[in-house]
Amino acid sequence: MSTENNYFSNHTLKCICLNVCGLRSKLKSPEFQELMLMYDILIFLESKTDEFDILGMPDGYKYFAKHRTKFKKKSGGIIICFKSNLEIFLKFPKSNSEFVQWVVLEK
Repeated sequence: MSTENNYFSNHTLKCICLNVCGLRSKLKSPEFQELMLMYDILIFLESKTDEFDILGMPDGYKYFAKHRTKFKKKSGGIIICFKSNLEIFLKFPKSNSEFVQWVVLEK
């Protein structure tokens, strides 16, 4: 059995979705970082980030960002954070809505 298939057969995928009302400040909290480590995929709503923000994710995590662009002030936004080893299984189809981001998990 390949390593990829082995991950899914021996592991329950844990996901969470949170309205964080500003992600950058939350990422500075050790307690928030500990919470992140409990999940494989985390969806953060109201991230209030833009393309210039550098997000300090925990080691072993990557992210996909969909920023809200119609406003001068940072608002809204979706960040999908995931364990790095899941990257080959995840796809983020483009959506015409700035309020919607689909995630496809392929085995």
